[in-house]
Amino acid sequence: MNLAVMNMKRISICAPQRNRKRLLETLQSMGVVELEFTDADYGETMDTSAKRSVFLRNVQTIEEALAVLDLYAPPDASMLDSLKGRNVIGREDYEK
Repeated sequence: MNLAVMNMKRISICAPQRNRKRLLETLQSMGVVELEFTDADYGETMDTSAKRSVFLRNVQTIEEALAVLDLYAPPDASMLDSLKGRNVIGREDYEK
């Protein structure tokens, strides 16, 4: 039996540290990837503090904008209310 040999591609997986063992075991058991660890890769973490602070500032700006919108243009009803359709009325009410 001849198996097709394909060039391997390198992937990076970002996931919470607490899921690391389960994730790697699952990938290995599925046989979809070949895992190779180097000292540099093991336990490597990304510094996300700058992006996190930008994200938190954006969240604050959005919350302030929503507060202003609620003050000057409060929503009459929820967005899902527009999907309700029309109220059914009788013929007498329609002909009035």
